[in-house]
Amino acid sequence: MKILATRFSLLRQLGRGASGSVWLALDHQTGNRPIACKLLHAESRSDARAINSLKREVLIARRLHHPNICQVFSFYEVEPEPFITMEYLEGQTLRSAAAESGAQVPRSRLEHWLQQIADALDYAHARQILHRDIKPSNVLCGHGEEVSLIDFGIASVLAEQDQTDHPASRVGTYLYMAPEVIHGRAPTPYSDQYSLAVMAYELLNGEHPSLAQRGWSSTGAAPSTGLNVDDAFKRALSEVPEERFEDCRSFVTALRGSSHDGDISVPPANRGRLLENPSEDSDTRDADWNRPLSSCLMLGEILRDNGLVTDDAIEGALRAQPGTGLSLGELLLDRGEVSARSLASAIAEQCRLEFVPLSDEAIDWAAARAIGMATLNRDVCIPIRGAAAGIRVAISDPLDFAALERIEATAAVPVEWCVASRDEILSALQQKPS
Repeated sequence: MKILATRFSLLRQLGRGASGSVWLALDHQTGNRPIACKLLHAESRSDARAINSLKREVLIARRLHHPNICQVFSFYEVEPEPFITMEYLEGQTLRSAAAESGAQVPRSRLEHWLQQIADALDYAHARQILHRDIKPSNVLCGHGEEVSLIDFGIASVLAEQDQTDHPASRVGTYLYMAPEVIHGRAPTPYSDQYSLAVMAYELLNGEHPSLAQRGWSSTGAAPSTGLNVDDAFKRALSEVPEERFEDCRSFVTALRGSSHDGDISVPPANRGRLLENPSEDSDTRDADWNRPLSSCLMLGEILRDNGLVTDDAIEGALRAQPGTGLSLGELLLDRGEVSARSLASAIAEQCRLEFVPLSDEAIDWAAARAIGMATLNRDVCIPIRGAAAGIRVAISDPLDFAALERIEATAAVPVEWCVASRDEILSALQQKPS
């Protein structure tokens, strides 16, 4: 049995990510109390940024004492393994709990979960602390339907953002990230609220809100507030942060005021779509899910406005698209209407991400091995050096949300996304050192 700092006996691994792992341990100085220890992987133990990230997580999280926030205890800078200690919470993530609920999630349970998360967020916001990575896998469900918010590893203090955060770093999880953060603006409490609303929509409908495009799947009047579920989501998911609710509690209150009773029935076509982690063995991709029509049209406009394709070429590709399972960009590429690099540059502009020529970048092979070469080849992406926090990954198709989630779940650290051409990524992956 491994012992850390002559005090903590490691029992079993609870989770593992690209930069570290979390272990269940016994604290011999407190009567063998079970706790959790977060350790860095061997290759990160000499990385000053990784160590500083651990310290930062402790400094921020120690300010928070709330029943729905996992308590962080201390940082131990001991050789050869610096680590942090935190409260051990039995249970499973909200993502796993929701997936196990199958076709129906009891309304009362959902409301109870969301209310607790909203209370925890508003508590942190009142102390000028942002979480910045709200998603189902960062919420733990314990006994008695209680939930706890975890992983303040990329949290920030509002008063310190100018000194500690670069606006363009866009740390967080892309699927749940507020549009202002994607566009490079500094996050605010409204940004956490947006992420909470995405997660709530996902739990209610079994799908990401991007699937709804111009409409919403949930309906219902809310006599007490004059709102209905549609209005609540439209407001919380507004592109303009200041148009969202005053705080997270107000958003959840609007949802709770709806006339839905009993269970929330998830449409059969949506069951498990995002409530379960995508299968590592599945190559199935839903073109409508990954690439809404509005995204196709936006890409076409960018390519046309940059003089890369003609209107006739775009119209021809759109006419040929039904039934192919290909995106507009893939069709234009296959038809020789646009080069791979030009297409990647346009996609980057469409998604407000940086375009990078891989010939100018250094590949982060340590992160590549941690994620897995099979995953990188399937999703056509590759880690590169230069991340402000976590890892930096170049991907050919940032609208492939399933791929984004797979990489972010596997990495288990903040991912900074950028765009590179498919050909350059595949070529770079072939150069893996032995």
